[in-house]
Amino acid sequence: MEYTKLTLEMTSPEYTDHYVSLPAALRDTLGREQRNLYKGISGDLVDDIYDTLYRRSALGRELPTTLLSDTEVVAARYDADGTDGTGEYVLTLRHGQLGTTAEHRTRAVVAATGYAASVPEFLAPGLVDLDERGRYVVARDYTVDADRRVHVMNGEEHTHGVTAPDLGFGAWRSSVILAAVTGREPYPVERRIAFQQFGLPGARVATEAAR
Repeated sequence: MEYTKLTLEMTSPEYTDHYVSLPAALRDTLGREQRNLYKGISGDLVDDIYDTLYRRSALGRELPTTLLSDTEVVAARYDADGTDGTGEYVLTLRHGQLGTTAEHRTRAVVAATGYAASVPEFLAPGLVDLDERGRYVVARDYTVDADRRVHVMNGEEHTHGVTAPDLGFGAWRSSVILAAVTGREPYPVERRIAFQQFGLPGARVATEAAR
């Protein structure tokens, strides 16, 4: 996972402003390209795992761990009998580079499949604005209706970028929504926190002048 300090500035009001201003097709492309910014394992954790395995191996201890690279689970079934008479899950693994498959048996599976935002059924058609793919059309202030009264959180990744699922940015989003609901700022809403600029100021000025 990319976790450098300047990359973390993408979790900022400035980057969100920049991302919201981009065309929808470009936002969808960036959403796929930027998954390693938050959907991955941190470098520190990778190093901790390696150091732990190294220390155990240096002491001559058994390593009851298997790390498989470029491997995906393509099928799974449950074997009630198993190899030792107890239930086991049988996973079919496929290696990406070799194209070969193999079976792996285990007593437990943790499926870290993530999540996908969806529109609840109780939101009647017409109550909120949806795009051609059935996703919320989210305004900069996180509203999804013409009256700007219905707000969403964690359902705006396609419009606001990597800030949507980021818990560290949750307090800022909450302050924006609370200000919109109350008509004041119970908690100050920060406007600028990043050192870098995400667009060309001259390009924005030229665009505005062309209008």
